[in-house]
Amino acid sequence: MKFVLRAGFLISIILLITGCSQDGDVKVVNNCNTTFTGELNNEAITIDPGESYSENVYIGKRLVVIGPDSYDIELSGSAWTKKEFSTTITVKRNETTTYTIDDDIGAIKLTNDYIKDIIELRIKKCSDTEYGDKLINDSHPLKPGKFFLIKKNAGCWDIYLKYGRAETEDTLKNIETQVGVITEVRWNPTTE
Repeated sequence: MKFVLRAGFLISIILLITGCSQDGDVKVVNNCNTTFTGELNNEAITIDPGESYSENVYIGKRLVVIGPDSYDIELSGSAWTKKEFSTTITVKRNETTTYTIDDDIGAIKLTNDYIKDIIELRIKKCSDTEYGDKLINDSHPLKPGKFFLIKKNAGCWDIYLKYGRAETEDTLKNIETQVGVITEVRWNPTTE
């Protein structure tokens, strides 16, 4: 009997010293209209529109009342309709922490449907007089059949481009963008 009591006491001491593992769950929900690509807790993740990703997170050992109650993890990434971001999510023990990703930007998907390279591309608000910096240049042209994605806030946009070796110019006017929407523009100067 004494042996059983000692063994029980010894087991109790060992359990108190080693503690119990604590964990929690994190759930990332993609409410964007486009696929989210990024990292959660330094692991690459991809979440399709309307889908979610869940992961169990180890928080640490807990000794009766001493030990961590939560653990911070990093989430970063973007989607075609979500600006690049990075945030800290606090995962609490024995709980599911949900983080929702929402659209916050629109995009223009410009496809080169012509037989020549686009060697320069600039964009401006419709109300502005000057085009911005080059988004494409002759050292990295937009080849025929390829597309270039331009993330922009909701509004009206004009695109200026040069193409071919003769550096012929063209403009695309009054392209409307909305948050969460990809506006597709297929450029071919022979069909305008």
